[in-house]
Amino acid sequence: MICKHATPRELNIAKDLWRPEQYEAVTWMQETKLAPDGQPYVKIAEMPTGSGKSVCAMALNDGTSDKQQVIALTHTRSLQHQYAGDFKDCRIQYGKSNYPCDHPKHPLPHATAEECLYRDDLHGCTLFNAGMCAYYASRKLSVAAPRVALNYAYWLTSQHIYQPRWLVLDEAHSLSDLVLEHIGATITARDGIKWQLPVMPHIEPPELAMFTGAAKAQDAVMHWLSLASAMMEQHAKHAAHGLKHASPKRAQELAQRLQQAGALHRKLAAIATALLVNAGEHWFIRSDDAGLTIRPLTARYDFKRFFLNQRAADGSPTRPILMSATIGKFEIFAQELGIEHWEGRMVANQWPVKSRPVYVLDAPGMGRRNTMKDELAFDKQADVIAKAILEQPHDWCGFILVSRKSETLELAKRLAKRGLAERVFPIVGENLSYMPTDQQLQMWEKRKQVVPNAIGISASFWEGIDGKREKILIAAKVPYGFLGDPYERARMHYDMATFHWRAASTMEQGLGRTRRGNPEDYDTAEQQHGFVAIADGDFARIKSYLSKNILEAIREL
Repeated sequence: MICKHATPRELNIAKDLWRPEQYEAVTWMQETKLAPDGQPYVKIAEMPTGSGKSVCAMALNDGTSDKQQVIALTHTRSLQHQYAGDFKDCRIQYGKSNYPCDHPKHPLPHATAEECLYRDDLHGCTLFNAGMCAYYASRKLSVAAPRVALNYAYWLTSQHIYQPRWLVLDEAHSLSDLVLEHIGATITARDGIKWQLPVMPHIEPPELAMFTGAAKAQDAVMHWLSLASAMMEQHAKHAAHGLKHASPKRAQELAQRLQQAGALHRKLAAIATALLVNAGEHWFIRSDDAGLTIRPLTARYDFKRFFLNQRAADGSPTRPILMSATIGKFEIFAQELGIEHWEGRMVANQWPVKSRPVYVLDAPGMGRRNTMKDELAFDKQADVIAKAILEQPHDWCGFILVSRKSETLELAKRLAKRGLAERVFPIVGENLSYMPTDQQLQMWEKRKQVVPNAIGISASFWEGIDGKREKILIAAKVPYGFLGDPYERARMHYDMATFHWRAASTMEQGLGRTRRGNPEDYDTAEQQHGFVAIADGDFARIKSYLSKNILEAIREL
């Protein structure tokens, strides 16, 4: 436990003072309460932006024992770098593709550890035997480090090598989707042809099938997964074997094939394991001419396999800590992850309510049901959004968040007719094609150089974006899952409460894009520093699922 009144710096953290409620939050996280099964209660902490989640995570290791390793899991490399930048004894560990392979016999000039020539016989590698393999040398150091930052993808494939005392799951609001993505996939018809996979099983009815006692369907899918997984493993082995004797040109092709085959093999194996362990009514199966989709509808049966019931180096149970700025309704969050024994804590926002208002504009409901009834709904929404933007300082730039790529263009056209033609900028690929978020950000940064008061419209900026210059943030739609997707419809029917909670969580994430914990992000008694608003009358449907920190800031206009 942290010594009473210990400062962050005494814990090797480069801070002189605790932020409000930080010390209390850390000591609460360190307290251990055991459930009837002998495992620690899961600690769930809702900590608003600026409350210092990363400091709380790293402070769990008080430095008194070499068996108190704390591992923080993040979604991105940038967050890993943030941990390492703030805490000098925090080590980052990446996946194999981020480390060079310097084996003298490797035919590729810039090979990575992912393209290892000895993937099935590491002791055949002279570099590995000498402790000079960059990946394994780094991994060895991370296993012994007091503080480590990993990304979730790496943990899901390498968790068995770590024995942390504390396992901190950052950005925990997205854990359900993370688990579903890990053990679910769509194997396309093109994949089947490319890899010469067995004929995919036929499922009745073709548009949707769940394991409701359909033993034949279950057996057919399991049999196919077994055959396909074994086939992909062979493809990966053949590619790895061919690399050893390939020309540089051929080696490049084989290296790519090795990575693709290995990834699909791991995916199929993960799905097969999940089905074998937890088959039931919570699986969505769809088979048609486009391919085979196999996805769970909830994470409650699989989350614990990946993140709970771990063991520390001294044999004691690993203590799991789940942290996010947007937990919202704790009961629904815990239920969706299958967490039976938990304790929750809400850390108060350090910024006064008056400094962070969230305005609800007088817009109609923008859900499909209402917009089909009211043909003027989109125009009414555009009216209130344009009015709100034009009332703010003319030099402010900002974001409008929508839930579909097509809405970026349509809303931009409507706002252009309402005095914003020179400012609105839809951030989307050409012809609505896919564009990675980092490329969208680059596009946006270039636009701001030309039009400093630009208003970007995006369907991708709900999470993971730091609006440093942006002063305006308007959520133009409650971000429900797209019900045109049969899988999303099935998730909604399976658990309506979680369906609403997911939309509320994404909404909260979006509303925080321009308030990142810096003083200049918040209003003062003398000056308004930003404008955050919601422009969808259907907002009321998710209101009860939001966190206290957001609810207390709501202002009706």
